[in-house]
Amino acid sequence: MNMNSYRKYESLCDIPGSELAKIEYWHSELELVVWNHLLYNFGRDSVERQIKVNIHPKTDDFEKLDWKIDFKVSLVGEPKYIEVKGKWILDDKLQAVKFTSLLRLVNYMYPNIFKNLIIVDDSPEEWVIPGTFIKVVNYKALRSLI
Repeated sequence: MNMNSYRKYESLCDIPGSELAKIEYWHSELELVVWNHLLYNFGRDSVERQIKVNIHPKTDDFEKLDWKIDFKVSLVGEPKYIEVKGKWILDDKLQAVKFTSLLRLVNYMYPNIFKNLIIVDDSPEEWVIPGTFIKVVNYKALRSLI
């Protein structure tokens, strides 16, 4: 499957009514590129999208907090979780702090998910999530990491 088989709409109003039921939402074009890469390398039966993880239940003081991890790849052994995160986060301090806090919670609440989490982007060089030692790798390296 290639990028040409997808259509990008600038606004929800631009989508023909007959197409609405078929729509899959992508947070970014990079997420779609990684999805296609995973399908090509591991097959449809091994890859799931938007894995919902409950980080904190609803309480009297807080709303429920869930995180949808972009992808889960299940082959032999423990599954790998793939999160697509663009390098833009280095320039957005608020989003960097929120993401780092989320990773801390996942590390505490779901250590097996955390140890099998791979954060990817499309940069040619590795970089680190601010406030952590967690490396972000190029998605093309996934085949050797899974």
